Amino acid sequence: MSTVPPELSELVRRLEAATAKIEDFARSAATRAPPAPAAAAGAAAPAAPAAAPAEELSRAAAAFESAITDGALAQYVELSWTVGGLVKEQAELVKKALVHTGRLIQVASGTKKPGDWPMGKDSQTAIATIREAIEAVIAIKEKNRTSKQFNHLTAVADGVPALGWVVVDPKPAPYISDMKDAAQFYANRVFRDFKGSDAPDLAWVAAWTALLNDLLAYVKQYHTTGLVWSNQASAVDLAAALPKLKGGAAPAAPAAPAAPKPSAGGPPPPPPPPPPPVPEDTSAASSGGGDDTRNALFAQLNVGSSVTAGLRKVDKSEMTHKNPALRASSVVPASTGAKAAAATPATAAAPAAAKKPASMSLQGNKWVIENYVGKRDIVIDDTSIKTVVYMYGCADCAVQVKGKVNSVTIDGCKKTAVVIESAVSTVDVVNGKGVQLQVSGAVPTIAIDNSDGVTLYLAKEACGVEVLTAKSSEINILLAPHNADGDYRELPIAEQFKTTVDFATGATVTVPVEHKG
Repeated sequence: MSTVPPELSELVRRLEAATAKIEDFARSAATRAPPAPAAAAGAAAPAAPAAAPAEELSRAAAAFESAITDGALAQYVELSWTVGGLVKEQAELVKKALVHTGRLIQVASGTKKPGDWPMGKDSQTAIATIREAIEAVIAIKEKNRTSKQFNHLTAVADGVPALGWVVVDPKPAPYISDMKDAAQFYANRVFRDFKGSDAPDLAWVAAWTALLNDLLAYVKQYHTTGLVWSNQASAVDLAAALPKLKGGAAPAAPAAPAAPKPSAGGPPPPPPPPPPPVPEDTSAASSGGGDDTRNALFAQLNVGSSVTAGLRKVDKSEMTHKNPALRASSVVPASTGAKAAAATPATAAAPAAAKKPASMSLQGNKWVIENYVGKRDIVIDDTSIKTVVYMYGCADCAVQVKGKVNSVTIDGCKKTAVVIESAVSTVDVVNGKGVQLQVSGAVPTIAIDNSDGVTLYLAKEACGVEVLTAKSSEINILLAPHNADGDYRELPIAEQFKTTVDFATGATVTVPVEHKG
């Protein structure tokens, strides 16, 4: 057997001595009484845990982390950094909102659903991070309309409201689907602009679409009727669970760093000093007044049918049109008694109608354009003879339909201009106001129902069109001039008629009323 070098023998001897001292110290520490809490934070006793165990994720939270946070979101953020620019900034905001959503799902699994969700003060605090991130994403798009990445920014801005599904009750999945469809239009533009290239933008737009699709699939499976809350008796109130949303864990003092190992030559060093106090959050105090004002505003807007609850009925003695004495003085005396005491202030304003999201999508052979306001550059060029175009709820918009389509329906639109080339079937204008329709090709029938102020611009090719009107007024036809230097000829459509009855035959004859003189 080979001889052990003396240097190695000395090193082994010193290590054995150090090990023996450490073991003696561990045995003596085990026999002593448990130390005070302050000392326990820095003690090196092996039996004491360094920190509380992490909270076990609920089934829904674990699925969200697997499918969204670590899956589609990670891919989208990575490709956004590759594309760079403002796209990267939007991606970080989307990540912030979805990470917070994961925490909210975990918190909700052990929390009672608030009765005022999502309008209560605690509820607004719980969703503040998501709301602010969505607003910031949209603001980036609005402030950079001249950017070369505008199509990218708009694709994200149109779809990012889907992240607010946590406040949609009882069916959030259709809401996400609507937001996904709204984002598809500009996502298709990005795909078209970079088609055939090796730019990362193609993979990026696929990742953004996949993120929305995965979010929709997740919500359908785990939150079919809305964000899932706990119905257990041990569930806490949302106010008590709010601290968990600030960092993904329950509030606790930061874990003290582990004490260094004792040297072989003496007793262990003293424990480290206690952690510094947590700094106060001054931002919340400074913005509290703004949050309270905003919450009060939302509460007033959601009063609903109770908006007139504070109004009192006017007595006949106070009505000037029924009391000649009041008409003479124009002064109504103040009411007294129980009626005056029962009067309460009326709510400041009536609730505003909820604004539906704008969307443009191709559903099979049907183009659906809904709820756009002030958009003057809508163009539909992917058409065929089987294509059906349906517009609904648009205001102050301009839409161009290229090629020959099957039919066009303009429903509930205001001050909207529509230009079409040709249609095989009919063009319908329903419940419209101030609609302008220009036909540059052939259309067999134009039907106008319950509409006002409709103007039809007809080319020579549409001279044989039949115009059907019902319950409509102020309908005018402008015919194209005979030559390039001519003017359009304006022809009104009658809206006042005279009907005569023949009692002998039981027939009626209706003709337009002519005003002469």
